[in-house]
Amino acid sequence: KNKFDSIVAKLKQAATEQESSRFLQWRLLEQVGTLEEKDAIFDGAVGAFRDLSMDAFGNFVVQTLFQRATEEQRKGVAAELEGKIYELSTNKYGCRVVQKMLELLP
Repeated sequence: KNKFDSIVAKLKQAATEQESSRFLQWRLLEQVGTLEEKDAIFDGAVGAFRDLSMDAFGNFVVQTLFQRATEEQRKGVAAELEGKIYELSTNKYGCRVVQKMLELLP
């Protein structure tokens, strides 16, 4: 297993750790990571977007993922966070994710 596979296997925990969070953000850059890697990161984060959004390091992964996501993936994140926007908006990290979503949603 390489570093990417090891981190994605425990993505929900890894995204909340400073070094792994930075690694995931780096792999999400269009000029660095592949679409398959982006999809693997997205799939690993499904079900944890709220918790990651409210984490000091996880929120950056969610923001970067949201930037790189397809329209369908963005709608999936928005659906998962439906009913949680107020909670996120009043959280010091979650509000950054809400701001990014407002910038990028149609």
